Amino acid sequence: MRVDLIARLVSPCAAVLLTALGSSLLSVFLCLLAWRVFLHAGAIADENTITNILEWPVVPFLYAVAGLLGLAAANQMTVVFEHWRTLASIRSAQETRSRAIPVVAVALYGAAFLLLAIGALDFASLADLAVANAGLTVVIAFLAIWAFLFPLVPLGCVLGLIGLAGAALFVAPGPALDIFAQEPTGSVTNSLVAVLPLFLMMGSFAAVADLADDIYALAHALLSGFRGGLALATIGGCAGFGSVTGSSLATTATIGRVALPEMRRRGYANRLATSSVAAGGTLGALVPPSGAILV
Repeated sequence: MRVDLIARLVSPCAAVLLTALGSSLLSVFLCLLAWRVFLHAGAIADENTITNILEWPVVPFLYAVAGLLGLAAANQMTVVFEHWRTLASIRSAQETRSRAIPVVAVALYGAAFLLLAIGALDFASLADLAVANAGLTVVIAFLAIWAFLFPLVPLGCVLGLIGLAGAALFVAPGPALDIFAQEPTGSVTNSLVAVLPLFLMMGSFAAVADLADDIYALAHALLSGFRGGLALATIGGCAGFGSVTGSSLATTATIGRVALPEMRRRGYANRLATSSVAAGGTLGALVPPSGAILV
């Protein structure tokens, strides 16, 4: 997931450059995560940890997760290569618009790598400075999140790396790297979320069967007699589809595909149409079965 608010402001060449830089950082993030999960699996190999329900050993599963993350990293590297190849094939002479944004992005990446090099050489002094100025460090971290989000860096990558850097500064690099591996693996091995794959499968079946169209038609038939009936039907359709998928993103994307064209065709303002879909989409995580309630 990327924040593409500046995608319309830059040229195609600049957009490809920003995407290539973000994809490169994502590949580094995946490699680091795969490495730490692999080391974490080796560290708990002697503990004979088993799952709560089926009592299966956890370590082989963690090795499988590390392997899948490694495959994801390798696949991401091919994506990065394709982005840079595409960038090389675009003639820079034809791109004259918004050159400042990619320059700022490159400078931002350069400053980040310079700070990383300084931390590697004298991490203790950098950590002491961060602890002594905790408020300023938090402000810098918050600004860094948005500074990397706007150059099209994936959201999960930004939050993960900045969280890892913050934990390393305020705790220690070793425990921070351990937490970096333990938190994701703890989430996927939590017995409370064992039903989430079934929710996702149920939502996939509903999408393939065009259940969203039927739910929206039912809500429209019940609510079309009221003022703003289509907006009400959109929210009702989101509630119905959310009860099947348990996902706000899936509900918003699916019902929005059906409802937005219909509301625009009937003369609804774009603000009202989109806000109805956005507000109704939140019901996807509230109406059971819901992954958010389980977690």
